[in-house]
Amino acid sequence: MTQAEARSRPEAPDPALLDRATEKAGVILGWGEREAVSWRVVDTIERPRSTIFRLASVGAAGEGAEIYYKVSHSPIDSSPRRERWESTHAEGLSRTPALDERLAGLTAEEDITFSRALAVDPGTLTLVTLGVAGAPVGKVSRHFVTRARRDRLVAALRLAGRAARLIEDCAPPGIEPDREVFSKAIERRTERARAVLPASTVEALRRRMVALDDEVLAQPGAMVYAHGDFSSSNILLRPDGIGLIDFTWSPRLRGFDVAHLAFRVAFETGASATRTDTLVAALLAGYGDPGLADRPNWWAVRLPRLLKLVELGTRSGQVRHRRGAERAVSEIEGLLGRD
Repeated sequence: MTQAEARSRPEAPDPALLDRATEKAGVILGWGEREAVSWRVVDTIERPRSTIFRLASVGAAGEGAEIYYKVSHSPIDSSPRRERWESTHAEGLSRTPALDERLAGLTAEEDITFSRALAVDPGTLTLVTLGVAGAPVGKVSRHFVTRARRDRLVAALRLAGRAARLIEDCAPPGIEPDREVFSKAIERRTERARAVLPASTVEALRRRMVALDDEVLAQPGAMVYAHGDFSSSNILLRPDGIGLIDFTWSPRLRGFDVAHLAFRVAFETGASATRTDTLVAALLAGYGDPGLADRPNWWAVRLPRLLKLVELGTRSGQVRHRRGAERAVSEIEGLLGRD
């Protein structure tokens, strides 16, 4: 951590933002005397790109409540990328309160809870959310120790698929895609791939990604607001279902969250393909669209991630990265072979 970055990290939560968060928490949790509730910091978590204060309530009205006060920090990188990153986070925070309210209505009768936003400040990239209890799904392979644990994971992923559909339903119609963003992303990915793949393969990949984006973006309602980081670390196992945390509410292709999680389950969890096929099937069944894996939406999300995995495996000396790259190359070759 540089000195400049250290100076940018807050030493404590902003009292004014905490007041706003307390008022909203009181409405959600049905507190009586708001004046009787205050907060104490029980943990401070410093991540490379964020600082998180975990706070517990003090006072009879809010006893047992917990909130997370998260401040995001700019990545230390080139100015254009940093500005794009800051803009994306600020826009996501701006739309968070309204989308949270819509999601709360959709999940009221579901076994799905999520980290409700209590206060946001897009200017400082700060988000205060109500705590959600539960254990992160984490490494998938550990859930296959017993049949009961495996069945619980399958049920959780089915709920996660359902949650992904409800999150998409929060999006108002008519979100316009920024085609320049898609074009630039393809150019960045293919440029990096030139160092690890034959030129003919890279050109075939570029044409395929352009065609996939064109086909998907031509569909009505192609863009939605997504969770944005739908991963095993942000899905919590609870006795009564699942919890979801760390939303970004960014504009994405319809089906992004499901395809993103399916990729991570298949390639980043340490479980065999036989096991992960069952998990992906549960995820798609919960989403309500088992055929998604055969359509352009799926591949428009999956193909760039396979390409990134090939780059990582080529440059990394770790065996697991090399094996993942070999699987990714095989899948890419299979896809290109269909042309």
